[in-house]
Amino acid sequence: MELKLQSKRLDNFGAYVILGGGYTMDLVSKKKPVSTGGAKNR
Repeated sequence: MELKLQSKRLDNFGAYVILGGGYTMDLVSKKKPVSTGGAKNR
């Protein structure tokens, strides 16, 4: 997914911002998820 915001042009100048993101999930892997920080399970 991508979002582009563009300002109105002033003389020869125009600004824009491009935002994007994505999400993937591995459904094939049989490994258990590994914690990356935070509280440890006891």
